[in-house]
Amino acid sequence: MLSGFGALDPGEMCASAAGFYSGTPGPPDDRWTGMVERGLPIGRTCVWSDGTRFELVPWWVNPLLFAWLTTAVAALPADLAASALDRGEAARTGYQG
Repeated sequence: MLSGFGALDPGEMCASAAGFYSGTPGPPDDRWTGMVERGLPIGRTCVWSDGTRFELVPWWVNPLLFAWLTTAVAALPADLAASALDRGEAARTGYQG
């Protein structure tokens, strides 16, 4: 697990986030109702009963993740095509490297 993300329980993460913005860090108050988690796109949202919501995942995480996944998916066929070209070139020239 990533360092820093698994060390705190949801209540501590939400209290830390709320304290950072309100200036009064501490345990979540009685209005805290929990956390909503999403898989893709990645999201962890702290929810309070008064309607306050706070997203713990920075805005840049999902675009970066999807850019990496797109690059990985595009690289596989490109690698297979390059390997096929190399084999074809080796067969034409008789190279047996």
